[in-house]
Amino acid sequence: GIGALALLPFQGAGLDAALQPGAWPLLALMVAGPTLGSWILFSRGLRDVPVSNATIVASIEPVIANILAFVMFGELLAPLQLVGGGLILAAVIVLQTATG
Repeated sequence: GIGALALLPFQGAGLDAALQPGAWPLLALMVAGPTLGSWILFSRGLRDVPVSNATIVASIEPVIANILAFVMFGELLAPLQLVGGGLILAAVIVLQTATG
């Protein structure tokens, strides 16, 4: 909300398209699906998983996003980004095995 308002002055032609009545159902789907849906599922998962474990596992989100960007759009990562992703995965594995 606040971030979108802060970036509003920097929007170009995309803002005009988003304000068209035909775009509102798509915007609603973007809010209901990925944004609201992921929050609901994460909150529901906290009923069954300790918060510490959920937080550790959630830290792999950037790694998964980069893998999906590679698979879906052919995005390539720099070597340093690959090292960073590997370190995140290694940390998650170490912390998950250490916590049980």
